[in-house]
Amino acid sequence: MKTMLTGCLSVSLLVALLVLAGCENQAQTGALAGAGLGAGAGALVDRHHAGRGAVLGGVIGGLAGYAIGNEQDKARAAAYVPPPVVVQPAPQPVVIAQPPPPIIVEQQPYPPGPSYVWVNGYWAWDGMRYVWQRGYWAAPPEPTVIWVTPRYEHFDRGYHYYPGYWHRRY
Repeated sequence: MKTMLTGCLSVSLLVALLVLAGCENQAQTGALAGAGLGAGAGALVDRHHAGRGAVLGGVIGGLAGYAIGNEQDKARAAAYVPPPVVVQPAPQPVVIAQPPPPIIVEQQPYPPGPSYVWVNGYWAWDGMRYVWQRGYWAAPPEPTVIWVTPRYEHFDRGYHYYPGYWHRRY
């Protein structure tokens, strides 16, 4: 019995630490870490029914961790200061021999305000290699503009890279 409890606790702590290393937002981190730690604690508290205690502790810990992490995510979004944006004409394409790497799927945090636009992450070309630009919330510089996403177009000698920009709607 003691070996089983020690094993449950060890596995729960290991899962919690592994999860903390891979999560992008605090709600995910809190829910998963809370579930792992709650499962370990539940197994210790209800020693005669360690499995039941682990499940109950995991559920309670996960819900509490999610609630705390969600509040932290909201606070972080409220404190976010986006990079400055300017309206500009469509940029000229850059010719690149190799294709961009696969897109990295990012989770959007809460927007800092109702008028913000999510700018998806993308692979930018720095003249020598592709560099990942993380997605971010941006306030349009004026109400009559839209964000035009960066894009790549394949042609016979490689790829044309068109950087993203703010474009005035007419």
